[in-house]
Amino acid sequence: MGEDETQVALELGPSWLAADGRVPWGSAVVLEGRRGLTDAWALTFRGHLSRHGIDADATAHLPGGAVESYAAMAGATYALDNLRVVPYVEVLVGYLTITGDVRAKRHQIGAQAVAGGEYMVDRRIAVGLSAGYIYAPVDLIGNAMSLGSNPYYFSLSARVGWTF
Repeated sequence: MGEDETQVALELGPSWLAADGRVPWGSAVVLEGRRGLTDAWALTFRGHLSRHGIDADATAHLPGGAVESYAAMAGATYALDNLRVVPYVEVLVGYLTITGDVRAKRHQIGAQAVAGGEYMVDRRIAVGLSAGYIYAPVDLIGNAMSLGSNPYYFSLSARVGWTF
């Protein structure tokens, strides 16, 4: 992707969500849009949703069923364009929701870091992989020592993108 170009990508893959001390895996769908500012930098928007089956924990009085997460993020992408193979990193902030069968539903500011790579099949079509991590910065600021008990979300996705 270059300056003044737009890319739309769809990502699918497994994801893990930590909430209430449990870490169920599930599946995620991500829709991403990028607008090239230069050959290396792009303005990025990501929307994701995921669903995770979760077992009840009677000793902790936690319900079983399903947990969903939703996020809308905006930020920047830096790509190391190397002709056909394009590794990239993204940093984004936005809104995160964790709902479903959890002790407390969450609606809060989130931050996301993404690392990935694309292979340019031709000038317009790209396929690749991405790994994303979302967390709630307010939780970490309030209690940095309990990193493992704060909610977070991780995904590893296959992606296909179209540049125009």
